[in-house]
Amino acid sequence: MNELTVLSQAYLRDYADKLKITESDIETAYRDYLRDYDAKEYHVRQILLKDEAEARNMIAELERGADFAELAKAHSIDPGAAQTGGDIGWFRPDVFIDKRLSAAVEQLTAGEYSRQPVRTRFGWHVIKIEEGPRDVKFPRYSELSDEWKKKMRERALMKKVSAHVESLIDTAKVRVLDDSKG
Repeated sequence: MNELTVLSQAYLRDYADKLKITESDIETAYRDYLRDYDAKEYHVRQILLKDEAEARNMIAELERGADFAELAKAHSIDPGAAQTGGDIGWFRPDVFIDKRLSAAVEQLTAGEYSRQPVRTRFGWHVIKIEEGPRDVKFPRYSELSDEWKKKMRERALMKKVSAHVESLIDTAKVRVLDDSKG
């Protein structure tokens, strides 16, 4: 890191430390978060298998009219599938680590199952959407946990720091020095 970068970061840390973040700022950050956040969730079932060939066989069984839950109970390597018929409940693709599975879920509508197996680090999935998508329900501001309020405080702080940086850029006077003239 060069000296200018270190000085800039120190200046911004000092500026941020002196900022006053009010309850109103935190509540505004939460409202902004809800406005910008378009999370959906889906009620999902899955059959998890060791290899692609097994997954393709499950899809073929489904195409012949087999019951998804019964196939999950009989064949899934997911330990809970025998009890739940592969029901993993409401699933938020935006928070799941494996983007391939998330993308596959988002491409389906209620009642549909994947026509192609989906590979993740856990194995090969055949997925079915039972319900959804539906909007994720967030608590009212007054019901937020301390952890969420802390996150929203950080968002409010960063918004103020960013506005300050934009103001500095907008009001900066820049001169270009020509070193070639000796």
